[in-house]
Amino acid sequence: AICRIDECTEAACATCAKTTCSDAGQTCHDPDTHDDQLNDWVCTCPAPYSGTGQPAACTVDECVDKSGSDTCTVGHQACVDPNIAVDGDWYCECEAPTVGTQVGGVSACTVDECVEMTCDSCAKATCTGAGQTCVEPDDSAEKLWDWECVCVAPATGSATANAATCVLDECTYTCGTCAGTACSGAMPVQDCVDPMKTEAATNDWECRCHAPATGDAVAA
Repeated sequence: AICRIDECTEAACATCAKTTCSDAGQTCHDPDTHDDQLNDWVCTCPAPYSGTGQPAACTVDECVDKSGSDTCTVGHQACVDPNIAVDGDWYCECEAPTVGTQVGGVSACTVDECVEMTCDSCAKATCTGAGQTCVEPDDSAEKLWDWECVCVAPATGSATANAATCVLDECTYTCGTCAGTACSGAMPVQDCVDPMKTEAATNDWECRCHAPATGDAVAA
């Protein structure tokens, strides 16, 4: 006779097939029931998990086999499951150039246009190309193109989504050898006038006498 034994059915000891698998919430399978093929039974993980063993180490890509992908897709984000052996660790990740992650749900995305954007017409290149500083006043993903180019001191001025027209009034300098101090320190005190007020026109400031006195002097 050909003798058979289904270890998932007949074995009753607490450490054997049926009990081992059922205690782990898994299904027992005996691939070969011949009586000379013992201890070949395996536990199989329930869907959507995968894996076999005695018992199995069940894994599941929550972005493929569970609801993670649908949740993230609705938010126009990517689903990432960093460890398929761990439940509940999947997260949504914002798409570039926005950044942000949220475990188990849609992320609140942010974008610093002065850092993440790299195109030649965008923030960083525009501002640095003009010798100015790029500032992002609101990094929420809904607030794009609000970046500003800000003039570098002592120049003043800013512009949104474009290079600024900088104002440089040499009469507002405070250094001891500069325009405002030179004029106010004269005897009698004189007025400082900067006719151009641009970064391209420096040392064009003048000291002008108070009326009724007359006279002026251009920076040497």
